[in-house]
Amino acid sequence: MVKWRVRLEVGNYCNLKCPFCAREEVDRNILNTIHLSLDTIKKFLPETFLLNNVDRVFLSGAVAEPTLNPDFIDIVKYLMLYSSVNIDSNGSTRNIEWWKELGKTGVHCDFAPDSIKPNNNKYRINSNTDKVIENIKAFTDAGGKSFWKHISYSHNEDEVEDQKKISDSIGSKFYFMQSRPIPKNLKNDINFTASSINKKNIYHQLNIDEKSPKHYCKLFGSAGHYLLEISPEGILYPCCRMPREFYHVYKNFFISGDTKPNLNLINEEHKIISFIETIVPLIEKNGGIQSLSLHNYSIEEILNSSLYSNLLTNSWKFEGSFCHIFCGDY
Repeated sequence: MVKWRVRLEVGNYCNLKCPFCAREEVDRNILNTIHLSLDTIKKFLPETFLLNNVDRVFLSGAVAEPTLNPDFIDIVKYLMLYSSVNIDSNGSTRNIEWWKELGKTGVHCDFAPDSIKPNNNKYRINSNTDKVIENIKAFTDAGGKSFWKHISYSHNEDEVEDQKKISDSIGSKFYFMQSRPIPKNLKNDINFTASSINKKNIYHQLNIDEKSPKHYCKLFGSAGHYLLEISPEGILYPCCRMPREFYHVYKNFFISGDTKPNLNLINEEHKIISFIETIVPLIEKNGGIQSLSLHNYSIEEILNSSLYSNLLTNSWKFEGSFCHIFCGDY
């Protein structure tokens, strides 16, 4: 039996302004409108489906900070009854007492503090690192499994050892993550550049041919599991990379309910690595985006539909490089 891993976005609110986040590209009329309730989560992911079909739930997302959801702790408790749960959080929300309550659940949470230097949070803008550290400690002391994820950029790459010392001192497991490519439209006054990484560098480091890499799609379980994405709007995507583009192509749907897509709204910088121009015609031929809505259909109905089967079997069959970079196995 297929065991899914599900990335669930429980709202579309955030307290930070991270320059590379998909949120910064999304129409403001779409944002700050949804907190999924516990009852809605139970509708989207019923206990029988979780118990029989889900290996792990990731509470993360494309445009949101999950811990801002008023029902968040109750949602975590519900999901943990039937599945493992991982949280991705910026750690700068709520207060110490709230983080203690979350820690008591024993849930896994990845935090990603930006910089420990004063006034140096150039990526996680509006974050207070001292508060983040206090929250991580409260969470960990209460029984939560905390992980300190260091994402290295030019403004904090000299802090690795110092951040690890702090992480160790509060009982959080430290790990290092390479920085991601930086968009060309990033404002110069932020003074923010990654450590010399881009698409060609990735290929060069892996010693592969940029035009013809061998790859296997995670959607088919070649990485040991299958992956689904549930957006705060209740759209069930077969790939966690799709919402970023769908917020452009189906912008009118998310704002006013108009289901007609507009491929001209694809972010120009993303076109060279996007599979959206392949996927959207499939969706439109098989009932439209509303056919992927968990408000309209159960998760079993969508997974068993011809539309979803077509998406799963065609979403990666193209000559672009999007899948190769993010989900390749070389």
